[in-house]
Amino acid sequence: ATRLKPSQIIKKLTSARNTKGKVILVINTASKYGCTGQYEGLEKFYSNYKDQRLLVLGFPSNDFSTQEPGSSKETAEFCRAIFSVTFPMFAKTNGTPKNVPHILC
Repeated sequence: ATRLKPSQIIKKLTSARNTKGKVILVINTASKYGCTGQYEGLEKFYSNYKDQRLLVLGFPSNDFSTQEPGSSKETAEFCRAIFSVTFPMFAKTNGTPKNVPHILC
């Protein structure tokens, strides 16, 4: 299977009909980090505004101090079990600047 870069996933999503007119927040997430509580805030934000055209997309990455050491499945299970995350979470990505082009230019 071909592994898409975050920019390719976002391009595919934004060209799909279900994202037309939506505000999309793309976030690099980490489960083993001092700010792991970000999931709680992101879920609350998403829940409050998803009916008003907001779409939150979570992209876990292990590129910064091993903050996401588990598998993509483990990360998704953690997010659902601990923080009841309902916004889309994607497979782990490479989030270093050289691998994530500026997609919003």
